[in-house]
Amino acid sequence: FVAKPAEPAVLLHTLERWLAAPPPPAPNPPEAPDAAALPTLDLVAGLRNVGGQRGTYHALLRRFAEGHLADGERLRRALAAGDAAGARLLAHSLKGSAATLGAEPVRLSATRLERTLAAGLAVTDADLGELSDQLRVLVEVIGKVAVVDEAAPPAPPAPAGAPLPQRLRELDTLLADDDYRACEVWREVADPLRDALGAATVDDIARLIAAFDLAGAQRRLRESGAPGLTGDAEPAEYAQRA
Repeated sequence: FVAKPAEPAVLLHTLERWLAAPPPPAPNPPEAPDAAALPTLDLVAGLRNVGGQRGTYHALLRRFAEGHLADGERLRRALAAGDAAGARLLAHSLKGSAATLGAEPVRLSATRLERTLAAGLAVTDADLGELSDQLRVLVEVIGKVAVVDEAAPPAPPAPAGAPLPQRLRELDTLLADDDYRACEVWREVADPLRDALGAATVDDIARLIAAFDLAGAQRRLRESGAPGLTGDAEPAEYAQRA
């Protein structure tokens, strides 16, 4: 049994125990920004939980900030309406999301709330106030992380031996495989594509990738007339998946 958030190293170790052939070693995650100034967020643990994919991690941070800031108030309203089951579900969802990101203080508070509700005990205003305060601080920290990410140097351009059509075929394959490395390839090809496809089309694809709708992003890319994809025969592996 592997509890979530499943750390890749733990998952691989468990698989190795039960499978005949050992899996390949897990890649080392990239270095995280200085975590000393971020006491409410363990960036190293968060990156490890998403396999070291920094783009994926920052997207999850933004989604958390947008979707969970008001969870303390949502819990308060659910309890006031006598919806203990709904409040417990909210606490459970918050616990899982916080654990994935490495937000240990919020995870602990949400865990305590979930256990309290599961035992049929009363949740105090102090408990809800503490959680709301922790969420507010965490969202402020996420904002600081986002600023650091925006200030990071852009991804290097594709090497001279890999022209745009080749990179787009690579992107197409990654999107079809639901592989989040597609986010990194997209960063490299988005600007060159603006001249070829227009800003509106590129923005459409960017929104789909940001929302982790990789299948939708692939459909939009193939419909766009992107160089290297239009008029080409579908790769055998793509046709087989279809």
